[in-house]
Amino acid sequence: MTQLHNESSPLETPRPQESAQSQAPTQSAQPQEEPVRRTLHWQPMPAKHDADQASDAASQSDRLSFGAVANDDDHDSFWSAASHEPPTPVANRASATLPQSSSHAWQTPADAVDVQQDDDDDLTIHADQGLAQLDPLTVRPRRSSIALCVIFAVIALALGAFAFWWSVLTVQGQVFEDGVVRNYASALPMFLTASANWPLANETIVAAIAGVLTLIALIVAGVRRRWRLMIQLAIYCAVCTAAIHFLKPLLPRPLLIHVESNSANSAPSGNMMLAIASSIVLICAVPHAWRALCAVVGLIFSSSVGLTVIVNQWHRPVDVVLSTLIALGLAMIMLAFTGHSGMDTPGTRVSSPSIQIVSSVFITGGLCAIIYGLYVLVQLQPGLDIGSAWTISGSINATTACVFGCTALACGLVLAMRQITASPLTRVGLLGAPPAPPMQ
Repeated sequence: MTQLHNESSPLETPRPQESAQSQAPTQSAQPQEEPVRRTLHWQPMPAKHDADQASDAASQSDRLSFGAVANDDDHDSFWSAASHEPPTPVANRASATLPQSSSHAWQTPADAVDVQQDDDDDLTIHADQGLAQLDPLTVRPRRSSIALCVIFAVIALALGAFAFWWSVLTVQGQVFEDGVVRNYASALPMFLTASANWPLANETIVAAIAGVLTLIALIVAGVRRRWRLMIQLAIYCAVCTAAIHFLKPLLPRPLLIHVESNSANSAPSGNMMLAIASSIVLICAVPHAWRALCAVVGLIFSSSVGLTVIVNQWHRPVDVVLSTLIALGLAMIMLAFTGHSGMDTPGTRVSSPSIQIVSSVFITGGLCAIIYGLYVLVQLQPGLDIGSAWTISGSINATTACVFGCTALACGLVLAMRQITASPLTRVGLLGAPPAPPMQ
């Protein structure tokens, strides 16, 4: 019965064979049959868009990351059909899209630093050239400042020549100096007259201090990369040293009266030249924030050395004054040749209240002291003609005023002219150089 029922049942009648498209979902829906492995195949693009679409696919990461291929063979077959070459990995695409020059292909870290430094130097040179065309004051001082330096140099050297003429080639001058040399020590405190207690009474110590100040100035100029300024300072020191050895045996000193001090020529003073020249070099080398302080230090050091050599009867008053004025005149000539390397960087040029105050006080105080000393000497003329003893006290006061006044005038004038020649204030100088383009 069962067999007969199965053969005749319409439910078990075999159905006609269906197409493969209708059987695929039915077979996949039956869990007892073995599943068919599905593979995602990439289809090649139309021929007319192959070149454009292949290049877009290589440059855009979203197409590379779209979906997951079933196996490596399908992945390779797509690229072989589309562009005939595998894609560039995303991590290496920067090197592929930005080719490097063959000269930098095998750079070491040190070579890379050198190349970076060379590029920075080139940018600086081009920026400086552009600023020079826009505003010449970024690379040179004002012509009026240069003219002032030349005028002050001529005046300083002329005053030195006049001081030497009056002190050495006139009777009143020789009487004045002889009285000061013999009696100056008695008018000062004891600690200034005792050589053992006063360091500046030792020539070796004075030379050592002057050498240290000069060395510091040259090092600062080198660190600031002020190469032309460093050369100027070295030449200035050499000329000052040569002036001592050249002028001392050359300058005459006739014996017009009987003097108790040494009758040989002692002008100019070597110790004073070292002190004032090293002070001037330091003022010119340091940045503008330190110039006022260096001027104060230079004034204290130089005036102390100048008065010490007179106290110890090593030199006469004119020797100290002549050394100071020669150093000042040579410094003005040096500042007249200030170039781009010796100037402050555009963008850092600002008015300095400390420089204005200190230079104004030094110049004004120095001129007042010199005028006072000259006034006293004029009042002493009748007594100097006959060598009266009452002129000694006034001569000592005039000497102190003139030595201190010349030193203060030299430090203050160098401080002011250094600021004027190194930092001419312009709109470009205040704003500074334009920003450099970013390095690739």
